Amino acid sequence: MKKSFLLSLSVLSFFVGIAQENQPNLYNGINLNSYKLTDYRYLSLGTGLNTTNYKAFQDYNQDDNDIKENGSSNHYQNISSGSLNLMSIVSNRRYLGTQEISFGFDSYHRNSTYKDYYKSPITPEQKYSRDYLVNRSNFSLSLSSTNRFYLPQEFFCEVNIYLTQSPSYNYSKLKDDSSKDVSISNNLDSENEVELQIGHGRIENVTDARLAVYILDDLQKQGRLSRTLSQDEVFAFADFLTKTLNKRGIDSRIKRIKEYVAIDSFLVQNGLTTKTDGLYFGIVNDNRNYARTQTWNTGREWHFGVSPLINYTNRFTKTTDDSGTSKTRDELTECGLGFNAEYSSFWISGLKWQQNYSFKASFNVLKYDTVGTYFNVSNYKTIAADASYQISYLPNTRTTITGTCGVYAFKNLYKEISNWLNVSPYISSTCDYYFSEKLRFQANASIGYHYDKRYDPSIYQNTWNFMVGVGLQYYFY
Repeated sequence: MKKSFLLSLSVLSFFVGIAQENQPNLYNGINLNSYKLTDYRYLSLGTGLNTTNYKAFQDYNQDDNDIKENGSSNHYQNISSGSLNLMSIVSNRRYLGTQEISFGFDSYHRNSTYKDYYKSPITPEQKYSRDYLVNRSNFSLSLSSTNRFYLPQEFFCEVNIYLTQSPSYNYSKLKDDSSKDVSISNNLDSENEVELQIGHGRIENVTDARLAVYILDDLQKQGRLSRTLSQDEVFAFADFLTKTLNKRGIDSRIKRIKEYVAIDSFLVQNGLTTKTDGLYFGIVNDNRNYARTQTWNTGREWHFGVSPLINYTNRFTKTTDDSGTSKTRDELTECGLGFNAEYSSFWISGLKWQQNYSFKASFNVLKYDTVGTYFNVSNYKTIAADASYQISYLPNTRTTITGTCGVYAFKNLYKEISNWLNVSPYISSTCDYYFSEKLRFQANASIGYHYDKRYDPSIYQNTWNFMVGVGLQYYFY
């Protein structure tokens, strides 16, 4: 284990070495922690569609001296899915809100046919065949609305709503030489939760401010910038980038062209450029493509709140076989009330390091009402806590190296299992390096301990988990 962990650290150290820059950053005096995100609006519409078809044929023979078996099977399978997502973000000094509505579906169709032939020395040949058909369709409609209203002195109140409705349909038929079984079920899952919170503070997303520094620093190093900008001028450029890059656009290529034209106009009109050639536009393009793969946050906040929820599940099943037809309906209603508190702090050191830590705690009460054949469902309470610390090194736009440590614990307060306790501390590290916009290398390592104790002293679990992974990810977009 120790050798593997040292190997993973060596891999990460290697990428730290190749990520070092030869020239110092000309804007090391910029304090990103003092940047305040400007007002902006963002609207996006995303769609997805996927379908997969699969066919398989198989012939088999088996002879174990007593029984000879041979047969064939063929399978046809189709899996299709689609999604539609509309998201709107509004950010200003008095209000932060995200509204999102999503629709998705997936369908599964499978048709299988089996034919078997059995023969033994003392029995005649027996033939057996069966057909198996399965159709499943699932739909989901989700709505989320997060709304934070800022009061004087950075106090805030927040109202968040999460609604998900998921109907589904299942059909299966099994037909063999002697019988036919058909099963049809209609299911509905409904999840509904409201969060009410009050708190103080603000976490600022300063990614575009870091992008501004990346662009200006590279332009100046290559002699394409007339002078070094002050912090106020850098932040003004960052405000311009935020407003420009969050404008709506249907065609991503045209949107990207308009962004480059706008950035060029800003630099030229303010007399900051010395030469607008291929190298100049290449620097702007490279930083625009990669800097936003990173996320830079700063600030601190605390909040506490209450979260009522009500979930509903309905299962209707109709089964037909040789003995007749039977129908069943099962219902489960879950009502809950959660109390939560959290403190988070983010800060940036220089222009290459950022750190954060957080503490979270929650207490939840859940009650159930059932109709039908639901089992193993009872009212209970839970207590959960989570503490974590993270540090990231970001030497350039293509490289991010992160280390994280933390501990998660929860206790379930059942009447029957009053002493169920789980504690899971962990340490992990990750390195991401982009060879191109579409090709990313990732190396990661983690070690964790899992302690699980139940009411019965004979039921417990002590587990150490260690993982090292190296991989390449290619993005099709």
